[in-house]
Amino acid sequence: MDLVTLLNPSLSLDTGNMNCKPASPQVIGPILDQDEVMIGVVGLNGKTFLPLVAGSIGLTLGTIFTSGESTDIRFDVDSRGELSPSIPTFTINYLSRDQSTSGADHPIVYFTTTNGAAAQGSCRRNSTRENCVGLAGVRSTSRPGIGVAPIPPCTNCSGTNSATSSNRYLVPGSPVPMQLIPVNGEGSWFPQTYPLPPSVDPGKFVTALSNVAYTMNAVIGGEVYNNVSISAFFPDINQNGAFLENTSAQQIYIIPIKYFTSSRGTEQTAGVSCPDCADNTDGGLGAFCSIACRAQFKDGDGGIDGITEYCCDPRDCGGGAANSCVSCQYGFTQKEECEDGCFYRYCKSGEPRCNGDCKRPCSPTGTFEIVNQVCTLNDGSYSCQNPSQSSTDTNNLGAAEPQSEVISSTEIAIIALSSAVLLGIVIYVVYIWAQKYQS
Repeated sequence: MDLVTLLNPSLSLDTGNMNCKPASPQVIGPILDQDEVMIGVVGLNGKTFLPLVAGSIGLTLGTIFTSGESTDIRFDVDSRGELSPSIPTFTINYLSRDQSTSGADHPIVYFTTTNGAAAQGSCRRNSTRENCVGLAGVRSTSRPGIGVAPIPPCTNCSGTNSATSSNRYLVPGSPVPMQLIPVNGEGSWFPQTYPLPPSVDPGKFVTALSNVAYTMNAVIGGEVYNNVSISAFFPDINQNGAFLENTSAQQIYIIPIKYFTSSRGTEQTAGVSCPDCADNTDGGLGAFCSIACRAQFKDGDGGIDGITEYCCDPRDCGGGAANSCVSCQYGFTQKEECEDGCFYRYCKSGEPRCNGDCKRPCSPTGTFEIVNQVCTLNDGSYSCQNPSQSSTDTNNLGAAEPQSEVISSTEIAIIALSSAVLLGIVIYVVYIWAQKYQS
């Protein structure tokens, strides 16, 4: 198994597995422009998974984004868990098509903060207890969100500090355009719009995919800064910079706050009601825990106090079954797909867009890149179909109304020519008859 697969077993579904059952907890589907999201961060060793939060790094260096803690998931027997307000949530905004990478379909997006005041009031602080800034609206930052900044590396800190001033790190503040790069080869659904009619949101761009690991490149003034990262260390006041241990690609997950729960999961707790295709009520906790409960994170997140225990461990759930802290860790970002009921996989880049057990919008055609076919589930397999054709599938796209036949320009020309010939014959017959009658 290669390193990329080890760090990101994307959907845990084998190619050709068309029983439509999830092999692990997952909330899948496209994330659209203007959706509310949170961000989960994969640790450098690939074995930890924590939420992105803000922290202070002293008087001169300001505020950074870093990894959260297990206490950010507050388990409560009655409420079955909730997210702490210290976890920032964001609106993901579509900005433009990717113009920098030939043949790629990675979107350029930016993130604006939706709960800045709450997140700023409870952020991580270093020994100086400095307040965090940049998450709530202030005069100098009218639209706070995720920005990047060069942070001076500490030169008198113990240990190896591999960062340089040319690296860029995530900070709260004015939003910066970000290019999202899927880690495991998933083909993004961008730039096609989804869902297609008759959905209520036919015109929104897909900006990301749920349950997929990404790295981010910052685009500033036409220059691309690859692999923007986070810092996990708060220096003391007598240290002259930040200890920035991560200069490699920082893997993140973009997690939808809203999704539609599914009762088709294989690890539902006995006696726990998980309404099918209903709006989740956990504020995104189930979607977060669907990733945190993967084996790779359960084995390396710090033991009993690690964050996955809040999501998955029966010892923190009153002795219940596994995954009983959060009852609905299975779902879809789109209701049509939930009613479809098939836990598909995303098509990889380079393979057919809609084939077998992988789903992705069908290829655009023509000068204006019009998508005139829909990826449709029939008999346990996806394929591209014309939406005007009748269908017996269960994908809930709705049977199309019968459409009148459209006459092509060639057919019109043939009909016109035939009519002219017939008219000429009629005129000729009338003329001959009239001549004979007059004689």
